[in-house]
Amino acid sequence: MTASKRPWRTANWFVSPWNFRNSTNGALPLPSHVTLHDMTLRDGEQQPGLLFSVEEKVRIAEALAEAGIPRIEAGMPARSAQDEEAVRQIVKRGLASKIIGFSLCETEHIRKTIDCGVTGVLVGTPSARHQLEHFYNTTLDAMADKASAATRLAHDNGLYTVFFTTEASRADPDEYLHFIQRVRKDGCFDALGIVDTFGVLSPQGTYEFVKAVKQAIDRPVEFHCHNTFGLATANSLMAVAAGAEVVQGTVTGIGDDSGNARTEELAVGLLMLYGIDTGVRYERLTGLSDTVARIAGEPATRPVVGPKAYDIESGTRAAWFRTGYDRYPTEITPVLPSFVGHRPLEVVMGKKSGPASVQIWADRLGVTLADGEAQSLLQQMQARAASLKRSLTDSEFLDVVATARRTSTAGAK
Repeated sequence: MTASKRPWRTANWFVSPWNFRNSTNGALPLPSHVTLHDMTLRDGEQQPGLLFSVEEKVRIAEALAEAGIPRIEAGMPARSAQDEEAVRQIVKRGLASKIIGFSLCETEHIRKTIDCGVTGVLVGTPSARHQLEHFYNTTLDAMADKASAATRLAHDNGLYTVFFTTEASRADPDEYLHFIQRVRKDGCFDALGIVDTFGVLSPQGTYEFVKAVKQAIDRPVEFHCHNTFGLATANSLMAVAAGAEVVQGTVTGIGDDSGNARTEELAVGLLMLYGIDTGVRYERLTGLSDTVARIAGEPATRPVVGPKAYDIESGTRAAWFRTGYDRYPTEITPVLPSFVGHRPLEVVMGKKSGPASVQIWADRLGVTLADGEAQSLLQQMQARAASLKRSLTDSEFLDVVATARRTSTAGAK
């Protein structure tokens, strides 16, 4: 296809090809029931600079359960010891809500999630050829094999398994449908999660996408999107109109990039615009929002111009940034910050950072790291950020490096 026939990709933006497919008419295939899945404690906490303590995560989980939110994504146990402890503590509370964990497509991650006692798991994996080739040096076929094994492991161990396909909206449509059908055949998952990782679907693109997926596989569909164009709630509602049985959001819309669909807006929107009662306690929604806002503050990731709308703390996204931002910038930020007069993005050092984040900071600050040192420093960086309950400054980063090296030298004597 020639460049002139690809209006979704220019030098300044990269949105979804689904936005430009022909939309359809006819009656809406609304599902008989819709479940709200709240991910405040995992995807919401990925907002740069935001960090919940274990106690705060438990408090928010209790508030979610009191508001009747049926599914709570408690966190990613394999990310850190603190995240694992938070998931375990939430499970111990015996809340009425189903407690869900998040895992990458790795055996050790899934086993740790299983060990925490959660009801279900989102098994996350990249699903777009450009993402796999540019940032993971692998292929769709290889990832399909890996995802098949991972979903089967989770399902065989009794977890309700959601195959959570990231970057789905910018994947080639035909390749994506083949990919999920392959994992459906060779793996074992209870539901498919469509993930609009960078919030680039239009409402009509969302409808067309969800409809096609519903026709391609015989499993419930879950929808997860971000708010780059202020459409996260609208697109989530459109996904339901196309038949999605689960929509995912965060309280107050916190999250990385421009945040997520707001759980409270989804609940009220489904009820008042579609006549779908999700069973939440609507009178508790303001109190729930107030609880999260007191802990997290107001979102700094509002679409397009928010002060942290383009910043990165997630270790996975930092790895993408380091590997290919200079060559593929709109694969990391679908709208270039400079296009709207925003400052350049920053890679933040915090509890959710990864080894690539450490290397990025070391390069920027002129610190030469030995082989493997970024990984060994990461846990100490995360611990310092957790103790401060914020992201690190340049001087604090350098102090962690110096302290770790002194300790290593002393131990070698």
